[in-house]
Amino acid sequence: MILRSQWIRLGTLTLMLVCPALAGSIQSSTDASTSTMDSLHSRARGIALTAGLEPAFEANVGQTHPQVRFLSRGRGAQLFLTDHEAVLRFGTSTSATLRLRMPGANAHAEPRGLDPLTGYSNYFVGSDPRDWHRSVAHFGRVIYPEVYPGIDLAFHSAGREFEYDFILQPGRTPQVITVDFVGATHLKMDSEGNLVLTTAAGSVCQKKPVAYQVKENRRISVDATYVLKGPTRAGFRVGQYDPSLPLVIDPVLSFSVYQGGTGLDQAYGIAVDAAGNTYITGTTESVNFPLQSQAAGYPNDSRKNAFVMKLNPQGTTVLYSTYLGGSADDEGLAITVDSSGQALVSGYTDSTNFPTASPYRATNSGARDGFITRLSATGSTLVYSTYLGGSGSDLAFAIALDGQNNFYVAGSTTSTSFPTLNPYQASLVALRDAFVSKFNPTGSTLLYSTYLGGNADDVGYGIVEYGVGKGYAKYESVQAHPPI
Repeated sequence: MILRSQWIRLGTLTLMLVCPALAGSIQSSTDASTSTMDSLHSRARGIALTAGLEPAFEANVGQTHPQVRFLSRGRGAQLFLTDHEAVLRFGTSTSATLRLRMPGANAHAEPRGLDPLTGYSNYFVGSDPRDWHRSVAHFGRVIYPEVYPGIDLAFHSAGREFEYDFILQPGRTPQVITVDFVGATHLKMDSEGNLVLTTAAGSVCQKKPVAYQVKENRRISVDATYVLKGPTRAGFRVGQYDPSLPLVIDPVLSFSVYQGGTGLDQAYGIAVDAAGNTYITGTTESVNFPLQSQAAGYPNDSRKNAFVMKLNPQGTTVLYSTYLGGSADDEGLAITVDSSGQALVSGYTDSTNFPTASPYRATNSGARDGFITRLSATGSTLVYSTYLGGSGSDLAFAIALDGQNNFYVAGSTTSTSFPTLNPYQASLVALRDAFVSKFNPTGSTLLYSTYLGGNADDVGYGIVEYGVGKGYAKYESVQAHPPI
């Protein structure tokens, strides 16, 4: 193999090109009982709140199947809360799904979100703005009041995993509680009192339950253990406790998969604004609710959407999370942010209905196009969004801004019809060439665009500002020796 390297000046930015083979891989109670439960549950999760970023519970406003009332994404799993069950999904397979149901429970328990959070989600999925969803509320927990008489059920999170609590009002007994783990083929208790479930996703562990009461601001532990009630059903047995006080049973639903697949979430780009907020882009698997039968008519595919997430300077709070995509795979590959806090993202899309706004190019020109999207400072508005590509495969790996807010995009193309303007190189030389394109601040005008490469494959993976009116690019390619 021959490695060829040279430096190329390209206006104000630095572009790095490398052979793909050398490049790294760069989710109803009385007021009194509710108040009591809130107080108890807040105590239970106070430490967890300081442990770092936790999954939020989103209200469903149309971003997933209408059966779902709230959804959340944890480490390797997604949780969907409906009126009648909690559904935990590992990866994208319907078979790798665990459903928590409670036989004999109140079918009219109305779930509601509690502990509103400052963050929210936005969904720009598809080309029809009527299907977009902005400022979707986040909550710290969800409660099902009176799931059994005098017993509330609350879902929350600890770290990056999910938990649920049963809160029993005075005089209530835990013997009525039964959890049916639909999707598990077998339950057993290990030597430490954990509940081990055999599922299509592998062996899953639900840790030994913790139970306690609060008296005079003091937490009093109560012995608790699981009771097997059938091949896939379990309940609880507790030791001595004061029946005149509320009782909390926390099964510590730490669904850690010992083996098997989990969902795919990948972050490819990161940026920081002047205030220290962090912006991340990448790709995440669909939030489609896993139906038990595809005959129900709701798509349950494995498509990936691009995402943009903004975190506070401490990295502990999601300020917004925005999803971008269409009916096929979409990935955010690079991100930068301007002085007003608007994030500018580039990547690729296989979708023919990727969301656009004031686009330079409104339609997909080939099998795979690059995209460029500018979000408002709140992440809730598409300021600008466009396809970028030709008849082949195009990927926008890098994006940067100059001092005048012109933006520069670099990547790779196999298109013979990639848009060019005043090019340094006017045509595709090899099977795959790098490209560099410059747009005015609004994205309405292409200022220049060029192919860049030699007679082997070339890719632009990075581009940065170098100086006003000058810059350079590092060009590297790998060429195979011709056969002898």
